[in-house]
Amino acid sequence: AILENKDNAIAAYGVIHPILSELGLEEVQLKELSAECAAAFDKIIDSNNKVNFWNDEDAINNVKDMMDDYFYDVIRDEKGITVPSNIMDQVIEKVLFICFLTNPKIVQRYTFFFKQRQTVCFCICLSLKKVDSSNKS
Repeated sequence: AILENKDNAIAAYGVIHPILSELGLEEVQLKELSAECAAAFDKIIDSNNKVNFWNDEDAINNVKDMMDDYFYDVIRDEKGITVPSNIMDQVIEKVLFICFLTNPKIVQRYTFFFKQRQTVCFCICLSLKKVDSSNKS
């Protein structure tokens, strides 16, 4: 319910859950922790979103710091669960990567790029087919 109608948080959960499973928590606790973490990270990203966010290293680093603080302040201090720094780093990097990929402007830009590339590949394949056909004669 915490992730309902929150597409980015749901996508974040998809990368957070498998990584946090390395902590050896019970499945119910793991699902709850992963969902809360995904919702919190979604809120952090939304509250810091701005024009050209993905081109602003300071803004991205600020979000990373806030996510890092969440691991210490909430997960460790409030919930009593210690998450090793390498796992924190994996979660943060993958969540940001998912958010980057689901950004509408990024999706639009790469969809255009891949459509162009598909067209070029299709034309090359047709050309090769014609060359191959003419060599058989």
